Amino acid sequence: LSQARERARAAVCMNNLKQWSIGYFMYSQDYEEWICGPLTPRGEWYIHLQPYTSKMTQTHRALRRCPSNREPGTDSPRSYAQNCTGGNAYRYIKTTRITRPATTPLLVEVGWPNTYQPHFIYNEIDLTPRHNGMANFLFFGGNVESVIPANFTTSNYTIPAEARSSSYYW
Repeated sequence: LSQARERARAAVCMNNLKQWSIGYFMYSQDYEEWICGPLTPRGEWYIHLQPYTSKMTQTHRALRRCPSNREPGTDSPRSYAQNCTGGNAYRYIKTTRITRPATTPLLVEVGWPNTYQPHFIYNEIDLTPRHNGMANFLFFGGNVESVIPANFTTSNYTIPAEARSSSYYW
């Protein structure tokens, strides 16, 4: 029974990431294929996506937390962090310039104490396998998959230089 519950929570987590995928896609359509970096003067990535994911604060807040995340940090219930490997957390990203969108992570599940960090750089953050040794990833291509984090290398995470904006802010 507990395994069935965990599979259900993993499915909700994947659905959360799919909702973020839709938000990123809609945002990029409004901004000529650019998406915000994890940190901007207006706030963290999920603040930019709120108009595209939910106008209701509670629903938007629920999307930020995996139901399997039972770690501390209820003041900042965040289970996902945006990839900024190979770049800077303050730069915007041109989605059409990602060379391997189906295999380059955009959002990944992170663990405590990194639930307070809106971004991650490969090898500097705890990628948390909450779902029976697997973690859910949202890739730039919009696909959401359960993966074993240890199977990824730096090259899987790196965002090409040509995909990053030349300036930090717009």
